[in-house]
Amino acid sequence: MRQSIVTALNKQKVPNTLNIIATQYASSDIVCLQEVSAAFIGEANKNSVIAANFHVIPPAELDGKRDQNSVILLSKAKFPNSHTAEITHEVEANFPPGVDVPIAKGDILAVTATAASGEKYVVASFHGDTNGLATIPVLRAMDKTLRESAALTGHKLIFGLDANT
Repeated sequence: MRQSIVTALNKQKVPNTLNIIATQYASSDIVCLQEVSAAFIGEANKNSVIAANFHVIPPAELDGKRDQNSVILLSKAKFPNSHTAEITHEVEANFPPGVDVPIAKGDILAVTATAASGEKYVVASFHGDTNGLATIPVLRAMDKTLRESAALTGHKLIFGLDANT
């Protein structure tokens, strides 16, 4: 029994997760994922169902050491233009001065996207630290980014997070 659990949760984690997305979420407009390995991103792009239905958007700066990255899947039907702009650095630049926000490379991914209807979005995925200490500063930085950036005026926010609070 223990061996079957280890196999399902560790050794087969990527294929099992891809199968769940392909069979249960293929019709979703947006899927925000956290704690994603670089191997998952490569396999997602090879999966025929996921590749046919989604733009797989990883952060520009992947964390290959911890291998816990935030990733966004955008529906190709809802968001036919695959050219999104990553604004993660803008969000991080709005962290409160002098506050050590416990995030690692790849924990936050924020992108702009335009739907087929012309609606503009900011879509973000965030993996919080174990104690949830980064959650409030990240949320405040996201809010500040949206309020103060003229380029983001009128964008709707979709924010998927593993806040650990």
